[in-house]
Amino acid sequence: MLEELIKTGKTFEGCFTTSYSYGTIMGIDEKIQNKYLQWVARLGVYCEAKLKTKYPNMTNQIISMVSKQSVFEKDYNIIMGYLECAKELQNQ
Repeated sequence: MLEELIKTGKTFEGCFTTSYSYGTIMGIDEKIQNKYLQWVARLGVYCEAKLKTKYPNMTNQIISMVSKQSVFEKDYNIIMGYLECAKELQNQ
């Protein structure tokens, strides 16, 4: 499941083309926003079920982004880094 979340997450790279706050913050393209939010929801469920006990502080930050339904590129980058790090730690 973790690998699937990472694979799906990577499909959103380069899709943050909507400007917020006068162009300083980029958000997900509105055309794929629903698909992105579905991925974010799946991510939240996975984090709650599988990662919260292993990485409680970071998982809480990710869950906060999920709860806010964040569509911002900066949050996406943090989420992807978290998932990739969790995968590396599982493989050790």
